[in-house]
Amino acid sequence: MLNKKGIGNEIDWIIGIGLFMLSTVFIFIIFKPGIQKVYDSETLLDIIQEGFNQNTEFNITNIPIFIYPSTTDYKKDLAVVLLTDKKIELTCDKNCASKEDSKVKDFFANKGEPNIKIFFTKKNENENPPKGPGGLDGNIDKDKIDPKEFCKNNQNKCNERDKKIGENRDNVKEFLKGDQILYLKDNTGLKLPVRLSDGDANKRIPIKTKYLVTASDKNINFYETPGNLKDWLKNSLDFKACLGVGQAPWPYPEVAKVCPVIYEIGVPETIEGIDLAAFPDNNPQFKPKDCQTTTYDCLKEKWKFPLSKEFKIKIQSLPIGKPPNIDQSFPDEISPPSNINIFVRQFNSFLLTEDGTRIPVKITISTW
Repeated sequence: MLNKKGIGNEIDWIIGIGLFMLSTVFIFIIFKPGIQKVYDSETLLDIIQEGFNQNTEFNITNIPIFIYPSTTDYKKDLAVVLLTDKKIELTCDKNCASKEDSKVKDFFANKGEPNIKIFFTKKNENENPPKGPGGLDGNIDKDKIDPKEFCKNNQNKCNERDKKIGENRDNVKEFLKGDQILYLKDNTGLKLPVRLSDGDANKRIPIKTKYLVTASDKNINFYETPGNLKDWLKNSLDFKACLGVGQAPWPYPEVAKVCPVIYEIGVPETIEGIDLAAFPDNNPQFKPKDCQTTTYDCLKEKWKFPLSKEFKIKIQSLPIGKPPNIDQSFPDEISPPSNINIFVRQFNSFLLTEDGTRIPVKITISTW
């Protein structure tokens, strides 16, 4: 009897010690008291580069559009044309009818005038965009575009990113395209001033006027159409244009009864790059709504970068051709001590302007 009682006590003691040890190990595994996570240099640099890319990269899609009259009867030096979401078979020779086509509508879905630019493409150096009424320009003088003024008058179309464009625009001025033309967009399509050129009846081919439509989910168009030109475009309509489908010898007299003007869509090109205006510089846009500290600390939290570590990002233009002078860094107020190991990664990339031009730059990421 005594021996059995002794054995029972020892078993209880062993079970108690075992449970205590398991509980202690469990606490250390879950809470890791006194243990500091170690990050290798490549992991830190990867975190910064991924966060930087997510914050600053955007894309622009360029779509060439070719416009021409269905017959010589619709030749006109200046015509206000509405590009509709209708398509028509060019091979039709009687009882032609247009059908709905979602290609154009889908492309411009959820995009307003601030998201779209249209450029006139010259066939030669002597060709100019069509003029508006009374000699008013149908194209846009890029030197008169003031993004900050546009955003001031259109608060509902702008955010902090757009206002920042005005401060950096001079850095990329040499790269801006010319011959941007006016247009209006509504639920019926795109309305713009067009030159409808005569075709070659002998060769049975039309002369097509080329335009380049540039669109993005971000705001890229900061030109506010003057009231007189906006009223002219709004109240004028010479022809409706349909998307031409198929191939047939020009002209198209039966097609013209339904669609006096034809447009064709070329192959879209999507280009990606860094938005200089989105480069973090204590811009409130980059702070999470519940963050009450600096942009730098907010980005650390957003990117899940260790609070005990520091980083710096630098963008510099590359000496290719005649580059603009771009030299920006973030954060400016933080620099590495002289007695510490600094890990650096460099790579080449492109700034993407709101006009769809890519500027080669060098990105330097440092962490310590």
